[in-house]
Amino acid sequence: GVQTCALPIFQVSLGVSSAKMGDIFSAAQEVGSQYGVSLDKVVEGMVQAYRATGNLATVQERTRVATALLGDAMTLSRLSDMDQAKAIDTLVGALRQANIPLDQGTVILDKWVAVTKKANVNLQTLSESFAIVATAANDAGIDIDKLNGIIAALAEITDRKSTRLNSS
Repeated sequence: GVQTCALPIFQVSLGVSSAKMGDIFSAAQEVGSQYGVSLDKVVEGMVQAYRATGNLATVQERTRVATALLGDAMTLSRLSDMDQAKAIDTLVGALRQANIPLDQGTVILDKWVAVTKKANVNLQTLSESFAIVATAANDAGIDIDKLNGIIAALAEITDRKSTRLNSS
């Protein structure tokens, strides 16, 4: 079936021995079933998440972190209408920029959701902007919460200006 078809693609993409594949594939399937995502999308996402964890030493650690990252990216994808691949890229970029471990995506997701509830900024704009400027902000001594506020304020100002231009 689909599972037997997806497993070799998964294994070749990740370059992992057959003995380790079962655990990785099971973890990916579990995340997919939690989020109601098709197996092909889960395999695609897990390959991307697993590759992002290339700096970790063991297959077990990479699988654990990649599974957490995949779940967090699926949450971002759902909340922002971003496709899964872009959500993983954006989340990985933001976490790395902010020096947050890849399995701690909920830390930043919670902050982003809180900001979108208070400010007139959508989650996609906030997350993509954060992923781009976080390192420079950190170098300038601006913490995560302050940076989120700055991005939200800029997005609100930009949105108001474009609304005024469109209504004139």
